[in-house]
Amino acid sequence: MNALTFMPHLEELVIRNARPSSLRVKVLQSLIAQPVHASNTGVTPTPEEWGAPLCPSLRRFGLKYHRWLRPSEHFDPIPDFVSIIWWRQRSNRALRSFRVWTRSNQEDPLELVEESGISFKGFKRLADESGMKGENVLDLVLMRSMRVTFRTGGPCNPSS
Repeated sequence: MNALTFMPHLEELVIRNARPSSLRVKVLQSLIAQPVHASNTGVTPTPEEWGAPLCPSLRRFGLKYHRWLRPSEHFDPIPDFVSIIWWRQRSNRALRSFRVWTRSNQEDPLELVEESGISFKGFKRLADESGMKGENVLDLVLMRSMRVTFRTGGPCNPSS
């Protein structure tokens, strides 16, 4: 994280990791766009007044994992992935691409962004890779995005 703070103009970042739980939640949450003046509670910030603590100019993000989650592991990165995309979409810092490779030899990564918004097809594939078959991915992503919204303390606007 320290090195990334010195790269505010970085537009593309691909992180290689052994497994999802090896990248701390704090790093993922630092990529979430937030109002710059969050302490000013009575004011609704414009998209230009939003920024991300790390990599505010980031447009293309990727996570390459050597292996994905095992059934015995209880780490769920989906809420943080949804939050990164959702909050950046509401700022002027929308991601154009968010790719996840769940295996080191995977040639076709999971794309989680579609037209600068959440790709339900990508999250469906990610849910399948995570063993969440049979769940309605739309409900899963919306439910988790709402949970992350409340956890991060941001405004909630279900109509958008």
